[in-house]
Amino acid sequence: ISGNYNTPLTIASDNDIIITGNIYQTGQSLGSTPSGSAMLGLIANNFVRIYHPVAGTPPSDGSTCNVSDANGTMTNPYVYAAVLAVNHSFIVDNYNCGGTGNGTLNMYGAIAQLYRGTVGTHSGISVTNGYNKNYVYDARLGNVEPPYFLNPVSAAWYVQRQTECDIASACT
Repeated sequence: ISGNYNTPLTIASDNDIIITGNIYQTGQSLGSTPSGSAMLGLIANNFVRIYHPVAGTPPSDGSTCNVSDANGTMTNPYVYAAVLAVNHSFIVDNYNCGGTGNGTLNMYGAIAQLYRGTVGTHSGISVTNGYNKNYVYDARLGNVEPPYFLNPVSAAWYVQRQTECDIASACT
């Protein structure tokens, strides 16, 4: 998922939601405080992930790698959304790879997750792989939420109906 929105919207997934680019309100200047009535909710049964591919295979021994795939890695991504990872985490794919050139993950909204997810590895206060964090709470969420957003404390949701079809116009 990536792009911009101009009306309140919630996107839910039975599995993961993968963020592949900036997500922001139409007319929003990246880095500015969110305003207006358009809000985005992202709800995944599993992970809400920032897409960060690597070339080759990350090491399985727990060590870090410095090989990123520049064709898919975002530099200084912006996400304006309320995020809920029901059973897992908000995380960066291959957070231990890619060196320091990824910049900062800019999150304007809120994050609710079952387990704290990793977005980068650090040595002291300096990021060594993945992203630095710039998380800013969207104060509008104190009074209003995206449409059909779940209560992160008491929600136990599931797919109630699923429809698959070959031609979009034939789906009913």
